[in-house]
Amino acid sequence: HFYMLCKEDEEKKFFTALMRYNQLSTYLNTFIASIKRFTVPETGILHTSFNQTVAATGRLSSSGPNFQNQPRATTFPVRKAVVSRFPGGKILKADYAQLEFRTAGELSDCPQVLRDILDKVDVHNKSASIIFNTKNPTKVQRQNAKAHTFKPLYGGEMGTPAEKAYYKAFKERYKGVVKWHVSLKNTALSKEPIELPSGRQYYFKGTHMQHGGRVSNQTKIVNYPVQGFATGDIVPIACLLMEEAIVDMGLKSRPFLQVHDEIDVDVYPGEEIKVAEVVADCMLAVKEELIKRYNYTLK
Repeated sequence: HFYMLCKEDEEKKFFTALMRYNQLSTYLNTFIASIKRFTVPETGILHTSFNQTVAATGRLSSSGPNFQNQPRATTFPVRKAVVSRFPGGKILKADYAQLEFRTAGELSDCPQVLRDILDKVDVHNKSASIIFNTKNPTKVQRQNAKAHTFKPLYGGEMGTPAEKAYYKAFKERYKGVVKWHVSLKNTALSKEPIELPSGRQYYFKGTHMQHGGRVSNQTKIVNYPVQGFATGDIVPIACLLMEEAIVDMGLKSRPFLQVHDEIDVDVYPGEEIKVAEVVADCMLAVKEELIKRYNYTLK
């Protein structure tokens, strides 16, 4: 028994070190080396290339270098390498609050999600309080709980006992989302495409019922519509509105990056207040733009 404990301890050390090695390799090759390789020596400016038809969900991805999947600042501080091209300029980061959760509520028409949004319920705080068994989660606990908040949105069920308890509580609270998941899976099983309000369609070829009642492609079936509408349709529209408004106002600042539900803007000195106002206005103006483009009114 003692030997097995020692062996287990050694295995944990080995796999922990191996995971850290893989993280460092990814960090050095994907970010450090790529930033150096793709930065224009004469100007010091880095241009990532955006891809519209690479990510299966339909969201933008980027390459040369990959700036969509940056590690968190607490893991590796990649963002410290990103500075304004303007002397004295600043980088403005704007993102939508709980966009995936809200989009799932929008598409599923779940009354409880809509009620929680109107009541300004912090869903990440709620998930953290269940997972960490505390009434007042810390900022770190809230951040760590974010992945678990979204996991049941995408059909996740496995995890630690505390995580499973949260997933169960989520399903009991948001019955409308669960019902919508069932309808998505039934659509995929019937070989029909799943269509978003924008007209974007997903077709899951070969979907079938597996042993135990689980559907093949289940995670993709419930994930893609949320990701597609949120970060493939809504956020890019905000980017277009923002670029147009900033140019029309004669400002020198420019949006330069979209990372999921976040838009980053390179802000020229002295334009901070104007840019902050126009960015907020454009992100909210998506509601009117969806009516114009797709004849769709957000709930």
